[in-house]
Amino acid sequence: KYKDIFNFTKYGNWTKKQILEPIEEIYLLLSKNHDTIKITMQSLDLQIEKTQDPSLKKPLIIQKERLEIQIQSIERVLKMLDGYKEKLTHTI
Repeated sequence: KYKDIFNFTKYGNWTKKQILEPIEEIYLLLSKNHDTIKITMQSLDLQIEKTQDPSLKKPLIIQKERLEIQIQSIERVLKMLDGYKEKLTHTI
């Protein structure tokens, strides 16, 4: 009875698009953050190379390690979002 009244295909596609758009926006934001962190890590590498004093070098190394952990976390989420986008686009 509801099949005749309600277009489930159209509603399903609309719902998927409503989910897909925020996923894509989050993906783009995380990608930008990933790129920014990579650039920061490169500049940290240069600072670490130039710094001679071990007491100044250690905080830079620790900061770089923290950024590496953030990169790993972002990459996991990006991979997960890719999977979500893949599933949603193949079912639209």
